[in-house]
Amino acid sequence: MQIKASVFFTVFRSLKIVGSYVGNHMDAIEAVDFAARGKVTTTVEKVLPLEALPQIYEDMTAQKVVGRIVLNLYVYPASRGHLANY
Repeated sequence: MQIKASVFFTVFRSLKIVGSYVGNHMDAIEAVDFAARGKVTTTVEKVLPLEALPQIYEDMTAQKVVGRIVLNLYVYPASRGHLANY
């Protein structure tokens, strides 16, 4: 299977293309088709820094996580510290 993506819009819209070894070729085609039709959605519960990972695992174990937790791996320069929570 071949997927074409516009480099400009991938960067402009901050899109990420991720692959998976789970499933077969037909599963992959169906998954891409669902995404292309806008049928894939997710709930982002929180955006947290990497340092919060131990607490995230505890919350997952205690079944306190409802949606997705996004880890912010970017370290902002001191001059942009006001953006550290995004």
